[in-house]
Amino acid sequence: MLKLRRNIVILLIVAVCLSSCVLTPGSILIREKYIDKGFDISFLDWDKHEDCELFLNSDDVLEISGSLKKGSISIIVMYDGGDERYSINKMGNYDISLEINRAGKYNIYLYGDNATGKINISK
Repeated sequence: MLKLRRNIVILLIVAVCLSSCVLTPGSILIREKYIDKGFDISFLDWDKHEDCELFLNSDDVLEISGSLKKGSISIIVMYDGGDERYSINKMGNYDISLEINRAGKYNIYLYGDNATGKINISK
């Protein structure tokens, strides 16, 4: 009996862990690549906004690539002081390189419009 309860608890834990890795409609999953190296972002029927932070050096090139199956995505990259700003509105597949002029913390704002796909942001 004790062994059966233990097995049930283990199965429940595994089920919860696996279900957290599956995207449901309206959800987004952001996985950070190492510390301050970038993000992998997946989303499904996503209609919200999300923001991330990344520390960049003045000679960094921020690479943004995306693959959208439907909908559209807007990305705004802004220096924490607010004066350096890059805006990207995209549909479909894209690869963009942004040369960073000022070192510091950058905020990356993502806005989805019924978007399904993936984005990779890296330096």
